[in-house]
Amino acid sequence: MPSATETNSPADQGVALIAEIEDHLKQQAQPRTAVMNEYQAAEYIGCSVSWLRNNRRSPATPPFVKVGKNVRYRIESLDTWLEQQEVKH
Repeated sequence: MPSATETNSPADQGVALIAEIEDHLKQQAQPRTAVMNEYQAAEYIGCSVSWLRNNRRSPATPPFVKVGKNVRYRIESLDTWLEQQEVKH
């Protein structure tokens, strides 16, 4: 007697495989953090950590938040800042 997978069409098997992969990814998914440290932020926007540190009080750099004594950058703020840096000629 053929098994259930042998009687299913290739399309049905594909749908089942996609569902299995999605279930696996949901189990592995970790929440995206809302903030980055200065090393992550520098990499994200493509600059050096020293540039962020040296220019932190300048309006030319992205806004930051202090969590205790730690400097953090919100992802949304970095995205907004990057959009504002776009040169339109």
